[in-house]
Amino acid sequence: MKFAYLIMAHNNPDQLDNLLHLLDFEENEIYLHIDKKSTILNIEEYKDCLKKASIHVYKKYKVYHADITQTKCQTFLLAEACKKYHDYYHLISNADLPLKSHDEIVAFFERNKGKQFVHFESDDFCSKETCKYYHYLFPLICRTRGKTKNILTSLENVLIAMQRKKGIYRKFYCGANWYSITHELAVDFTNNYKKVLRAVRYTISSDELVLQTFLRTMSTKSYDFFKHTETPYDYSPIVRAIDWHRGNPYVWREGDYSYLVSSDFIFGRKFDSQVDEEVIKDISEYVERK
Repeated sequence: MKFAYLIMAHNNPDQLDNLLHLLDFEENEIYLHIDKKSTILNIEEYKDCLKKASIHVYKKYKVYHADITQTKCQTFLLAEACKKYHDYYHLISNADLPLKSHDEIVAFFERNKGKQFVHFESDDFCSKETCKYYHYLFPLICRTRGKTKNILTSLENVLIAMQRKKGIYRKFYCGANWYSITHELAVDFTNNYKKVLRAVRYTISSDELVLQTFLRTMSTKSYDFFKHTETPYDYSPIVRAIDWHRGNPYVWREGDYSYLVSSDFIFGRKFDSQVDEEVIKDISEYVERK
């Protein structure tokens, strides 16, 4: 089974090195994007860093959180990867870790071959203001600081108030941006990406809207999903351990080790070596032992 790992990275080089080491298997192909703003990560260091897996490294976008650049970056990686056939495309960041061994991951996706691992939030959740109103100034707000940022934010609030008064409402479907999808869906989505990108322009966190909106409103194909979300903050449909109850999201710590390794999740998000390096070390050793 062939996997394409789409990795978005911007900091913590040691953590990225560790993640790549855990994914270094012949069946894997790595598509790594390093944030153009990053002064920590050097693209040249990663071009020949793996022994078994092939790797493609890019530094194309300055990625701003919740901005359209994040959406463009992840879809660029998907479009590059699906030029070749892979059974699954896994979108992760360098703040993620596999919680299972490579053999266990392969076996899991073999058992569920053809299913899509996409997360959907409830319709009520997707009706929030970040989705339904036009946020024309948000791209500028992301890129500025100080007084200029405050002025732009105030103007943005005025524009939102005007839309609220006029009853403007846009309907989108949303969920986590992280996914594991088949080649069929990857090609279907990237072939129609420009259309859905135009639709989600001027939203906040459009990366959490594009795939879900495409699947619910644009795709003419029928897909089989692994699981549907049953409760808020349920990320079992994408087999990822993510905790939004204790953080934005919560950074896993050593005290969470037993929970993570005994869970049914395939990937964990998020980890930060600046917060707790031990849990990264222990989970990595656990995965390698298996």
